[in-house]
Amino acid sequence: KYNLVNTNVDQFEDSTGVASFTDCERNSSGEYVSTISEGAFTSDGNTKLLLHCDGSDASTTFTDSSSNGYSCVANGNAQLDTAYKKFGTASMLLDGTGDWVQVSSADWDSVWGTDPFTLEMWVRFNSAVTGGQKTLITKGGYGAVTGDTQGWQWIYNAGPQPTEIGFNVLNSSPSLVGNFQSGQETYAVDTWYHFAFVRESDGQMYEYLDGVSLGTYSGTNPNTVAVDSTSSSNLRIGASWDASSTVGLFWNGWIDELRISDNVRYPGGTTFIPNVTANATGNYVST
Repeated sequence: KYNLVNTNVDQFEDSTGVASFTDCERNSSGEYVSTISEGAFTSDGNTKLLLHCDGSDASTTFTDSSSNGYSCVANGNAQLDTAYKKFGTASMLLDGTGDWVQVSSADWDSVWGTDPFTLEMWVRFNSAVTGGQKTLITKGGYGAVTGDTQGWQWIYNAGPQPTEIGFNVLNSSPSLVGNFQSGQETYAVDTWYHFAFVRESDGQMYEYLDGVSLGTYSGTNPNTVAVDSTSSSNLRIGASWDASSTVGLFWNGWIDELRISDNVRYPGGTTFIPNVTANATGNYVST
């Protein structure tokens, strides 16, 4: 505790010297923020899906910790891995050769339309991705199966275009009717990264890497189309339809703390610290 008379706090920093905020707000009791903590997300009214990916090593049980409690089914060799995790006891391990986790619910068919939403997760690459697309999350999208293509994909694209994170919206033709492409970035193996994709109420879209905006959209009208899906496929994590109409584009690596929300978690391209919560526990006193 410090008694700093007539002093304004310009920046608050936690004991690690890593997490800091330049604005300290009061809570309803008039207290100022005095602690900053890093940890797993908690579910709130805007949380549609929340996977902490915790459990015992090699378990194939993935629990949705949102209030929806959706059923999650592991496919291929998808499993929990306690050797690597960002938070908690484990993370999702997908080996890039036929693994994915699917979430069954008709709720995903028309979950957003033109409304705002946020997709986010922590990822860790198991090997260098040298070409093609790898799936983060998808509902329908791509392929050539009529009725199963209309939907959306959140993907990592390693070429032949520049390395980027993309968001695609497709119709049942299939034709690309919306396409977001982030700026080119370089990623290392065995390193955790926080990916987030946000669409705001005015349709503007942002991609974030470790809490820093990679810019607004470039591509084909991504902010004017409805993000819905008539696909009969489930929501998939780590895989989607490929160009030959089979499940493919598999993710190779780890995923942790995956959250889908029906609101804007990170507005306007503002820099943030992923999974950090400011807790008001102290009182401001003049010194």
